[in-house]
Amino acid sequence: MTIVPPEVSRRLRGRAERLAYSALVRTIGFRQYVPGRTALEPELLIVGAQRSGTTSLQKYLQQHPAFVPPVRKEIHYFDQHFDRGEQWYFSHFPARRDGIFTADATPYYLFHPLAAQRAGDLLPEARIIALLRDPVERARSQHQHETAKGYEHLDLEAALDAEPQRLAGEMERIISDPSYQSFSHQHHAYLSRGRYLDQLLVWEKVYGPDRVLTITSEDFFADPQSILDQVVDFVEAERFELRDAKVHNSYRRQATSTPVMDRMAAEVDEDNQRLYDHLGRDLGWRRPSR
Repeated sequence: MTIVPPEVSRRLRGRAERLAYSALVRTIGFRQYVPGRTALEPELLIVGAQRSGTTSLQKYLQQHPAFVPPVRKEIHYFDQHFDRGEQWYFSHFPARRDGIFTADATPYYLFHPLAAQRAGDLLPEARIIALLRDPVERARSQHQHETAKGYEHLDLEAALDAEPQRLAGEMERIISDPSYQSFSHQHHAYLSRGRYLDQLLVWEKVYGPDRVLTITSEDFFADPQSILDQVVDFVEAERFELRDAKVHNSYRRQATSTPVMDRMAAEVDEDNQRLYDHLGRDLGWRRPSR
């Protein structure tokens, strides 16, 4: 059995991703100029959080007989590509026909300060899914993901130390200059992305609480069928039987020292309590050691 070195595997994976994206860009470009083509607008926006199961949720929805996915997950229109225009956005989705629905699953939307209002202006009737994970586990998983992608070179504790400086002024710059894209805001916000309540409130203000469904990844992976029933009920689609509940886009969990985990738990504990109060239930996420 031939063992491929990790650096070779990364290069091959990167080349395959670039080729796939090139083909996707050609599809999008072609669709923009098809006479009379009317795209199906997404009824569902899966807005985050990152590393909380959004890939699995979309994959499971693809088993629904009436669900037709866009040409790619994570379109990033309402955060990174808003300047490309509505026609570019809608070209990602299937042509409109009766009896089907689709979704845009882009986890950065939840955290991006401009995404909710942009989405509300274009898709005022959409339904919003916020899939939230214990912020300590989410931060640990994100750091592992960013490191594997080559976007992070610091260990987790050093990255936590660097986070405030890396993010200083970035939110304000994004708001004042909508064309600005912040690398650190997207890739290095380990604990900041896990302070969920303020992010949720922005989406609830735009869409109203009744159009925002908040679920946890812990509940989702413990009983995916039950959560999918909630999701399809939310978009008023027919329930279906999940055939394959494989977890997607996951990593083998790397060990993290208890002091680092406790540090993160202590830093987000107050935010978690505010979220529990808002939702009316304790989600049972990690508490700091006493």
